[in-house]
Amino acid sequence: MLSNSEEMAEYQQLALKERAAKDQAYKERNLLLSLITKVIPCDSWLERHPDADTTWENDWRWIVFIELPTGQASWHIHDSELPLFKHLGRRVYQVPGEKPSWDGHTTEEKYQRVMDVPVITSFRWVEFEAERKEQKPIAVIPAWSRNKKPNFQPLPDE
Repeated sequence: MLSNSEEMAEYQQLALKERAAKDQAYKERNLLLSLITKVIPCDSWLERHPDADTTWENDWRWIVFIELPTGQASWHIHDSELPLFKHLGRRVYQVPGEKPSWDGHTTEEKYQRVMDVPVITSFRWVEFEAERKEQKPIAVIPAWSRNKKPNFQPLPDE
């Protein structure tokens, strides 16, 4: 039979393992979300809840917004994940009464919008020159079309 302190230590270890698994799941989701905001040509940005909004902990106030062809989607991210989204612009609302961009979608509506995004049938890849950070097109922009496989076509030679 375990003593109370041994039992408490076991529960603490279990809680730490569960927290680590949850944190890893968020990290993996945020890596994919970062990729999506880099690759899919939709309007994307970071937005922060006003500090007066006490429904969120201070380190969970940042939100990634994406305007999909099917409607808006958004995800809260932890401050520690902000470097994954340094490529996005930031909107901060500090004026009392100023409304945030959230369109009122529920989690269910968000994921229905995600599921309803049509397949990209063509795409334009953009290459970044690391030193000057200039964009250089190398392949074709997405044409949204349902139920078709992607069709990658090269750009004509310039």
